Amino acid sequence: MVHKITVSERMDLYIDTLQRCGIYLLSADTITISYSIFEEFDVGATSFLHINNLTVLKDTGLINDLVMNKSIELRNKFMELQGSNKWSVESVKNSSEWLEILELSDEIKKCCKNNLWRITQVQPHTSVTTPCGFLLSLRLASDISVYAAATSRGAGLLLLDYIL
Repeated sequence: MVHKITVSERMDLYIDTLQRCGIYLLSADTITISYSIFEEFDVGATSFLHINNLTVLKDTGLINDLVMNKSIELRNKFMELQGSNKWSVESVKNSSEWLEILELSDEIKKCCKNNLWRITQVQPHTSVTTPCGFLLSLRLASDISVYAAATSRGAGLLLLDYIL
């Protein structure tokens, strides 16, 4: 039986992929860098930075054009290094190519964080329009914040229960 991945799962895996790559790795130990970049980010970049996944996220209003384009650029830069002489922990720490990748991942995370709102106390079924033009519908269980986003085109409700 094949499990169809939901849009919120796609977004969660997209964010998880971005979190595996960033400037923070420059001060990490060799094992952490190796695992984060060459195992976790590698798999995520192949799948969740792919144009098909990004299109779904964009069409549902979870990312905008800027984030999509930067994500495509990040994936392309990363894929160019696969199998090259820069495919090593030492290169991650010292090469300008890897520095660009790490910085770009951080830049994308910042853009995503600016596009999601954390609401801690609102009335149930509150709706607002974001600066990007998306309708943000919020529901609140007594002690948790829940993100819900739907496009202004009425694409339906997507629940995201994480904070960047």
